[in-house]
Amino acid sequence: MAEPLAVMKGPHQSFLVRDVVALKPNHARVRQLRDSGVEPRDFGSRIWRSSYLLIDYLSRQSFRRSHHALELGCGWGLPSQFLQKQFGMRVTATDADDSVRQYLELLSEVNGTEVGFRQSSFEQLCNADLDSVDTLVGADICYRPDNGRDLLALVERFLAGSGRVRPGRSRPGRQVILADSGRDSFFELARQLGRRWPYQLHSLSLRLPAPVAGHVLHLGSC
Repeated sequence: MAEPLAVMKGPHQSFLVRDVVALKPNHARVRQLRDSGVEPRDFGSRIWRSSYLLIDYLSRQSFRRSHHALELGCGWGLPSQFLQKQFGMRVTATDADDSVRQYLELLSEVNGTEVGFRQSSFEQLCNADLDSVDTLVGADICYRPDNGRDLLALVERFLAGSGRVRPGRSRPGRQVILADSGRDSFFELARQLGRRWPYQLHSLSLRLPAPVAGHVLHLGSC
């Protein structure tokens, strides 16, 4: 495989995002998966650009190696690759579509990472699944009102934890970091969560690997 460039645009098949190799839809291995009939449904056919914003924000955070992060609606799981490669932490990627698993595994192969995968929608993740998790991350996963309601319920369960927590306080050490291009449903999610939990909402823009602007919502230990 040719050495990846730091820019997405062009005929090349891969590019770098904070030292993580990202594959384009024209990559030979990606085409091979599709030709074999492994075709993600819904929105898992490519890497969404808010992933770049999320990775840029995560690169400025501090995480312990003992940390456990869970990516929601992972698709190909580029943020999961970054967290595992950069911080050496345990990472679990989740998505309702099991067909994205092989694309995630392909990214893990080219990046030399170990990222676990679990097929699960937001509402299928129970408290036992979240018990060992310190951080939830996600990019472009709040794209319609019903989806936003499911995500809201999950985030509130996660931040409260299984024990008794004072109103407006999250379970110690837990945080949620979500990136989005600026959909109305995302801002509604931030508004709803802001009624109970302290949060920060950041506006970000990047030129590389591709021009992108959007927002990062950070709740919990921020």
